[in-house]
Amino acid sequence: MTLCALLNSGEEAGARRRWRRRTGQIQYAYLDPPAPRALPEAVEALRQAEAVVIGPGSIYTSLVPNLLVPQIADTLAELNVPRIYVCNVMTQPGETDDFSAVDHVEAILRHVENRPLFDYVLLNTRRPSAEVLARYQKQGARLVEPDDRGIARLG
Repeated sequence: MTLCALLNSGEEAGARRRWRRRTGQIQYAYLDPPAPRALPEAVEALRQAEAVVIGPGSIYTSLVPNLLVPQIADTLAELNVPRIYVCNVMTQPGETDDFSAVDHVEAILRHVENRPLFDYVLLNTRRPSAEVLARYQKQGARLVEPDDRGIARLG
């Protein structure tokens, strides 16, 4: 199975290792071949959970690929336990440049056909020190704006 991406430039990036050479922002990630079967143990672990916490992590290369497994997303959507998404504090260069917290959640929802997978979104509202921000900025990352009102509008 290969993790692929469709870019806003119209380009398709095949193997994840070649994503760094791409031009354009990731619009959508997909698996080739699509719709793999879930491991029964993974589905059972979700069903036995008292709560599910997803994130923080790379949206397109760590979180979304798990949700592209239909049975995983379906099981997560059916659960009657708290489902929590922990939003990243900083953007990831080349993957979520200029993303706000709303952009992070919308990117995930776009991959699961806007099904409500989360009951809660955990946001960092404390601004890191100027020194910490400068260190991240040298790597091309910036603070994810914690737009709690925007998140609430998403339901």
